[in-house]
Amino acid sequence: MTQLIYRWNGKYFGYVWQNRLFDKDGNYIAWIDGDEVWKKDGTYLGDLMDGAYVLRATKINQTKTCAPVCAPSEQPERPQVCPAREPRSARENYIDALDEF
Repeated sequence: MTQLIYRWNGKYFGYVWQNRLFDKDGNYIAWIDGDEVWKKDGTYLGDLMDGAYVLRATKINQTKTCAPVCAPSEQPERPQVCPAREPRSARENYIDALDEF
């Protein structure tokens, strides 16, 4: 089962499969541990919000790291149709962590 992930502006970004975040082209980007999202190199990306967005507090130290997690050995099937969502209003003290991709 996959979970769709969107940018804060409502555009489809990718999906989560087996606690791994993939972009819309199926490239492994990050993994999810609880609500924390970590880039594949082990650096902190942000927090999973509302089950569909990755935001980072602007006051968070972005150098927070942990041990990297490899991509799964098998590749998930990409979702077929992923309609955009309505853009969300700006959230004070947060940025869309997916803007760096």
